[in-house]
Amino acid sequence: MKDIKGIPPHDAYPCSCGRSPTGRCCGWHSLTEEEYLDKAHPHTLNYHHLTALGDYYPTSYKLLETEESVDTTEEKFEYVRYNPRTNIDRWGLSLTSLDGGVTGIPDLDSIKQYNTEHDTTYIEDDFNVPTPAYHYFKPVLNLFKPWLFRTHILKLNPGGYFPPHRDAITLKSFRLIIALKNTKSPAVQFLIEDRVLHFEEGRLYFVDTVKEHQLFNSSNDPSYWLVMNVKVTKEAVATLLNLIQKEYK
Repeated sequence: MKDIKGIPPHDAYPCSCGRSPTGRCCGWHSLTEEEYLDKAHPHTLNYHHLTALGDYYPTSYKLLETEESVDTTEEKFEYVRYNPRTNIDRWGLSLTSLDGGVTGIPDLDSIKQYNTEHDTTYIEDDFNVPTPAYHYFKPVLNLFKPWLFRTHILKLNPGGYFPPHRDAITLKSFRLIIALKNTKSPAVQFLIEDRVLHFEEGRLYFVDTVKEHQLFNSSNDPSYWLVMNVKVTKEAVATLLNLIQKEYK
């Protein structure tokens, strides 16, 4: 039988274009590459839309009174060890968590290691319940609330750091960051690959943390950062792009 590129001549024959997720023709052979990605891997296409604009850029949104908000959280809540398996002086306060609590268990732990040790199957998306600390950053968090998960305040004490690493390599989420308090370079440095990033405190930024990045605090005071993880959907991407358009008008 003749090998036809496209629709197989009979149900007994598998997809001949290699695009079907089931192995049998589903009509995707005639799609353009962009149309195919939109159907098969919509999060990939949406993520690449964001990174086409750069690996880090500001939006029009600015959170006010960031230092005061940080000081209030220090008074009302207890920051807990971030990834307690490591002996690094870094701490966190959950703004969304598994159950709405601020214990950091397991949302500030390594989810992979926690699942292995406790025979659980949690995924990043499960950590989407606002905690009492959410209220103090509600204006910016509510912009992305339908798609927000595993969001927290990161506190690096003097000498605290994150070594070079990559996040969200599945491209199913994107990272938004606000520098809150004591984040100025060169005492505190956030690098993507070999480039130092500069943040205006209070300003909301997109950062492509799929690229290798690192953060360290060589100052004499704690450094505070708001870290938002957002599920990649067309709606979430459109919300972010709208904030970017306002910034550059």
